[in-house]
Formats: sequence, C-alpha cells, structure tokens
Amino acid sequence: MKNILMISIAGTEINFLISMPTLKAYMNQFEEVRSQYTFTILDFKLIDTIDYIIRKIKEQPVFNILCLSSYTWNKERIEILMHAHLCKDIIVGGPDIPENCNPHDSSYTITKIEGEGEEKLFYSLMNYIPPKQTLAEKPSAYLTNSVNENVINDKSMCINIETMRGCNYRCAYCAYHKFLDHIEYRDRDVIVQEIEFLYKKGKTLGLILDSNFFANEQRAVYILDKLTDLNIHIKFDIEIIGSFITEPIVQSCNRYMRNGGDLLIATGIQSINKDVLKAINRPPYDEKVFNEKIKSIEKIGAMIRYDLIAGLPKETKSSYENSIDYVINLLRYDRSCPGFSILHIIPFTQIAKNVKELGFLINNIGVVLSTPTMSQEDIIECNKLNLIIRRLFDPSDIDNNRKEVRCLYFKLKDKYHISNVKLLTSIYKLVETEIFKKRSILNGIAESRLIWTRMRTEIPYDKLLNILENL
Repeated sequence: MKNILMISIAGTEINFLISMPTLKAYMNQFEEVRSQYTFTILDFKLIDTIDYIIRKIKEQPVFNILCLSSYTWNKERIEILMHAHLCKDIIVGGPDIPENCNPHDSSYTITKIEGEGEEKLFYSLMNYIPPKQTLAEKPSAYLTNSVNENVINDKSMCINIETMRGCNYRCAYCAYHKFLDHIEYRDRDVIVQEIEFLYKKGKTLGLILDSNFFANEQRAVYILDKLTDLNIHIKFDIEIIGSFITEPIVQSCNRYMRNGGDLLIATGIQSINKDVLKAINRPPYDEKVFNEKIKSIEKIGAMIRYDLIAGLPKETKSSYENSIDYVINLLRYDRSCPGFSILHIIPFTQIAKNVKELGFLINNIGVVLSTPTMSQEDIIECNKLNLIIRRLFDPSDIDNNRKEVRCLYFKLKDKYHISNVKLLTSIYKLVETEIFKKRSILNGIAESRLIWTRMRTEIPYDKLLNILENL
C-alpha cells in the first residue's frame, strides 16, 4: 500500500482548495485504486510560512508520493516544495504550474499534470486509462467525505462549489475555459445536495467556482429556486458574464435574496477599450446592454463586483485609467465593489504562448512588469491605484453597513469636479507607506494579497474617513 500526501495552499484565511478533495473522491471510487493507495490531504493558508508548511509535511507518517496543487497565489511556495527533498516521487498539477519542474538532482522525480486532473492522475498512478465518465457522473468531494472534517466543521470557512467546467468565452489570458471546446455541467441535484449538506453544518459563505454561473438559464434558475425552497441562507460569490443575465434569472436571484440569502455578482469588464478587448478575444463592450442587465440585478439588492485587469495587450496607462474612471462611477451604488488586478500570465494560455512576440516583461511567477504600451512605472502606478481603490470600496465595509467613506469620496469628486484618477492619486499619496514599495508592488500575486491584508490593518476605516474629511 502506498500513501499519497496531498498539499493544498488556499489564498485567504476563510478559503480552502476543493481540487485535492475532488481528486481524492474520484480516485477512491475505483476499488483497484483503493487497494493500492491511500490519500491524505493537508490544508494550508497563504499566511502560513513555507517553513511551517515544510515542518508539518515532515511530521506526517511515511508517505510515498507528494501531490501538489499549484495556483496563481501559491505558485512560489509550490516551487519551493517541489525541490525541498520532501519525497522521492512528486506530482504537481493545477492551472498555474511552475516552469521549473526539472529535478535539481537524481534523488527525486517530478511528474507534471496539465489540464483536467482526474483521469491524468489515475493514469499516472495506475498506468492505464480509467473508464470514461462525464462530469455529471463524477463523485462529489463533499458527499463522499473527501474534504477534511476540520474544514467541514469550521463554520467560518467558505464553501467552494463547482457546477460546470468551461466558458462561453475564450479569453487569451484566461484558463477558466479549462481548454475545453465546450461547457460540461455537473449534476444539478448533486450540487443542491452538497449545498444543503454544508448549510446544515453551519456554513454561511459560498464561492461558485464557475466562469459564468448564468451560462445556462434553466440550470441557474433550477439551482437557485431549489436553494430558496430549502430555506438556505448562504451568501454566494458568483462569477458571471453580464450579457447572460435574463429576467427569469433575476427573478430567481430576487426570490433567493428575499428568502434570506445573499449574492455577490462578479462580472469581468477587464477594459472598456475596444482594441484591448479585441486583442484578448473578448467581444466589444456594449455599455447600454451591460448597464441594463446589471441594473436589473442591482435593483434586487445584489452586491456587484466589477473586474478590471491592467497590463493587457495594447492597454496603456491612459486607457486603463479611463476604465478605472468609468467603473468607479458605477460604484456610487452602495452594494458594489471593485476587483482590479495586474495581469498574471497563466501557462498554456494564448498570451503565455506569445509572451516574447507580445514584448511582455514578466517576473518569475508570471506577473506582468511591463509591456510595449505600459512601462514598469506605469504598472506600478496602476497597481497603487488598484490597491487604494480596494481599500476605499472594501466589500467588508458594505457588509458592515459602513457607507461614510464611499459617500464622502463622491462628495469630494463632485465638489472639485475632478476625475476619479486625480482624486484617487491624491488619496494614495496621503497613505503611501511601506505597503507601496516597488518591490512589494511587483513581487507577485501572493505578495499583493498580503499587502492587502496589511492595508486593512494599517489604514483602518476611521483613519480612512479622517483622511477624506481633511482633504
């Protein structure tokens, strides 16, 4: 019997990775696998130091294979673990695998799994192809007890629910479509059973892992209506494509919220520049259609998050600032927030294949440092704006019904008749501290998340309000 140790490193304190439990559930459905392998999962957070993670791994009973799940936010640590001589046989998979997967010496081997992991892990371990299964036929990680009990019983922990794989778009920078030429769906009744099971465990926060939960109107309506009928009151973070909002979907969202649930609807604008959108394979931004559909969701009280990405092909500092100015004006609505970031190059995407041709300079974990149309200083300045915007329009302030900062911000903008970018620049100059050092700004996604955590501590709400009152 061989023991497989599976390592997950989540990006926030309230999250965990569902990828390893999903693999464990899939593998354990086969008797021939269960007779040869056992699977143990260790859950870590980004705030855990690499020394702590290594120590905990070494404290485990003897294991024969170390399995690592690599994402944008934990990529640096996964690379360290790969080469820390923790095990002779290492398997690494995930959407953002470190490039340096070659062993440093002959004492260990590294097997890299790219794309969908279930069948490929099976083949790696068993050396033959497993029986074909649709996504709807694959077992649930939650309903097979594949998620660690401490995660299930922690009421503060956010639940991760996957309802589909694939995407309606094929954005050049993104791996959300999972390299599928179509969308695959999980069994909708199993999804409802999972959520009901977790709600009864005391869970109140949920993250839908789909690229576009509204991709199929009938499925989205069915799931939301079932949750309403079951009196489930979870706040779900849902990613959607705005053009897929329909009246039946709005009605189901409204019923869910009126019954005690809550929804954060995240929609990716990415840029309002038509040349940028064309360069990344996204359709032109239709402001009229988008606003009409988003307004219909706003009217029922859902929280809206608007996403932008700095550093995309053909984006300039000026065009990104135009996008910022546009989106910030949308944030006058009390229950809306920003989701702004710097482009991170994910392996195997279209952009990743053309980095040299595009003339992008990236760091060791794929964060864009400069492009032909945005200098390194431009990227730094844009990320400063991203960070201060996140602090000013923090969704946790919305949850706590704190509106003074937002109201005062727009009063100042209207009073002085200036652009959002000019006002934001004035504000961040007043709070510029160690958190805005260039090294931190450019040190990658993992560091940016830690910067954000420090900002909340170093610039508490009352201090932020005082700064605005004295502008």
